[in-house]
Amino acid sequence: MVVLLCQQLFGIPLFSDRNLTVQSARASEKTASGEAVLKPRLLQDGNLGMVVFMLEGKDKSEEEWKDALRQMHSWGVKIVEIGQIAWADTETEPGKYDWTYAKKVLKINKEEDLGFVFVADIGMFINPGLNGKPKLPKHLKNLPFDDPQVIKALSDLYKSFFDLEGSQSLKYLFQHFENADDSFKKKEADRARVKKLLKKSFIAAKKIRPDIKTGVCIESYKDPHYPAHMIKDWNTDIDTDVLPVISFGPNHFEKNAEADFEKLLKLAAGKPIALNEFWYHSSKKADSSPEKQAQFVKEMYALLKKHHRDIEFATWYEYKDLGWFTANFIGAYLSVICLNPLLAGVFKDRMGSCGMIDNKGKEKPALKVWKEEARKYYEFREKEKKERKIQN
Repeated sequence: MVVLLCQQLFGIPLFSDRNLTVQSARASEKTASGEAVLKPRLLQDGNLGMVVFMLEGKDKSEEEWKDALRQMHSWGVKIVEIGQIAWADTETEPGKYDWTYAKKVLKINKEEDLGFVFVADIGMFINPGLNGKPKLPKHLKNLPFDDPQVIKALSDLYKSFFDLEGSQSLKYLFQHFENADDSFKKKEADRARVKKLLKKSFIAAKKIRPDIKTGVCIESYKDPHYPAHMIKDWNTDIDTDVLPVISFGPNHFEKNAEADFEKLLKLAAGKPIALNEFWYHSSKKADSSPEKQAQFVKEMYALLKKHHRDIEFATWYEYKDLGWFTANFIGAYLSVICLNPLLAGVFKDRMGSCGMIDNKGKEKPALKVWKEEARKYYEFREKEKKERKIQN
């Protein structure tokens, strides 16, 4: 989720109150009488994480990264997203890569022995126009997406990442697919070519790192935000390990978080789900408050606990409110491309206020809830793991 386009920036449905109880995963089998019985799935990783400086990360100093990672470690965060990384910006010349951003993070994690697991959120669909059009590096832009040279180049990009010092802590390799589906309307041949490119490059990556888990982060800027055809095209057909959905937050809910997650479970067809960037803002100017944000965090933990066997991990967007310049710059940019001057303030007040701390470093009420619920969540999972061992 880089930003939300015009039609997404209004309306904030909240959860309805309900009793959430722990239940088994959706995988099922039938008894001789035909009755469906839930079949327990092996526990997924279920790690809790955050996105850090997503829109500013490349410009942050090593000291700023150290402070952020140390803080998150103390909050019970175990997984961090390195993203979003645009392929075209990283490979500026054939075979030459700028991994400055990732190098800082991996280096600090190793030197400080923080033990973070990382998600690499890389994409050819990350571009300033937010129109979902694929953007290949300059030396490849005139080639078909499934040209062997393009497939090899993307595979080499992944290999280059794996060669970085500290990259053993990288566990998830995702392609970022924000709003990309619309770019293939009436271009079915290109859709097939990109699917082939992603599938073959993921296969090449797993030959180097068999432990890596793959996924294509999906999000549509229209309702529904996680349509069945996108899940099929970009995860089921490509045979990814995980189904990552971007921006699981109030502007995306058709009904509420619980009902929408139940729908996702059916569409995932047994594939574990990564809530890659769930969020809630705290600005009173955007019809919210720090207290509403804290309540949302509590409700999301109830959902995570209930569905923990179906959730690979969940990351919060984001660690800290956007800086004044970044929030205002992106808001102004959006207002121009969407021809809506009101968006400048809406973006700043909504997507700029999702952090657990404000842009001056002051903790919000949501952080206190996060830390307490994270502690209880991990205690719950450890208890269940022990009980499972005893039963076995």
